[in-house]
Amino acid sequence: MNSSAWAQTLTWFQHVDARIFESALILLLFWLAVRIGRRALRTGLAHLEPHIQIGEERSRMLRKILSGVFWLLALLVILGVWGIQANVLWAGLASVLAVAGVGLIATWAMVSNWTAWMLIVLTRPFRLGDQIEILPENLAGRVARQGLMFTELDQEDGGCVVVPNNFFFQRIYVRHTATPRTNPLAYQEAG
Repeated sequence: MNSSAWAQTLTWFQHVDARIFESALILLLFWLAVRIGRRALRTGLAHLEPHIQIGEERSRMLRKILSGVFWLLALLVILGVWGIQANVLWAGLASVLAVAGVGLIATWAMVSNWTAWMLIVLTRPFRLGDQIEILPENLAGRVARQGLMFTELDQEDGGCVVVPNNFFFQRIYVRHTATPRTNPLAYQEAG
């Protein structure tokens, strides 16, 4: 390596050392700010307690929120010291949250239908062959097939209504039983 390469390397290390020192100083200052802020919040809430019933649990939650906001600000300041712009960070975060939101919605729909199917199988609120009417939509039909995601109702005119399984836990429905049911757990009067 020639002398100019050594000089550039030394300059880079000095610049990195300065960033590390600045980051440590920022962490120390924000740590002090969090301590002071939490103590001030605790004192302020103690003075308000006779007038407003806050309670210890809510007070603790407010202190944690305050700490979280301070540490988030500290992170943004430190990222700024290292040359990462906040707008780039927000754009990346928004993109990740958008993708995660779409994925969670899609996953929620599948998982809720699977869970509803398991509950239908276990509790048997209706059986194959039962006539079902879903209110207030006035969807009616005979239960023909049950799957993990959907229950199919055959209509009298030959049509088929495909109902998501979780729909049965969100709506009122009327069941007309095809076969009489007996419930061994039902109370029977002694005769």
